[in-house]
Amino acid sequence: MLKSVIEIPNNPEQMIVFLHGYGADANDLAGLFPCYKNDFPNAILVSVESPFPCEVFPSGREWYPLNDTMRLAFHTQNKTQINAVLLETKDKREFALKQVEKTIKDLAEKHKISLKNIIITGFSQGAGIALAISQLMEIGGVVSFSGLLFPPFNGDCPLLAFHGTADSVLPFSYAESVKNEIEKVRELEFISMPNTDHTMPMDAITKSIEWIKKINGE
Repeated sequence: MLKSVIEIPNNPEQMIVFLHGYGADANDLAGLFPCYKNDFPNAILVSVESPFPCEVFPSGREWYPLNDTMRLAFHTQNKTQINAVLLETKDKREFALKQVEKTIKDLAEKHKISLKNIIITGFSQGAGIALAISQLMEIGGVVSFSGLLFPPFNGDCPLLAFHGTADSVLPFSYAESVKNEIEKVRELEFISMPNTDHTMPMDAITKSIEWIKKINGE
């Protein structure tokens, strides 16, 4: 089981998983737990940490390596370069995916949580891992903030994605291109965040909470 920050209520019925971005760690998104606790008092809140130290920021973690060539591939949406990036990072991504999957399944089994009652929220690089996990497990839904999303995009669970129009890390044009590709194979609720950089603003978090409530049938 991967290192994680976990809060467990007395009678857990749901689990909300958080996957951090490049250069961060489990403590980063665990700081959002107070935003979710009041609305989901029976949810296990778990922020999972990547198994790999970050090559650029040694105090942080990475789900897979990123360099300038890789960033350029995602910025330009050059499919040949993106495929090369995916091939180059395949081993680490697949190892990370298996470890996240095992961590989630172990927690779900221990606390008797149905996979359909699991929501995964990811930021940036962590959003791509969240989307990939949804192809391995029949979870309840995925929320992507400023997501570095990579194909394949197929899947059945509900998907909500936020992206800032002023994102300086992953340009909005990149997000629009990915949105178009995703909508060819699955439903997607996409929300643009005007004048917003590469971040998770509070109003978007609030909207994601309302979306999760809708998924829950509330």
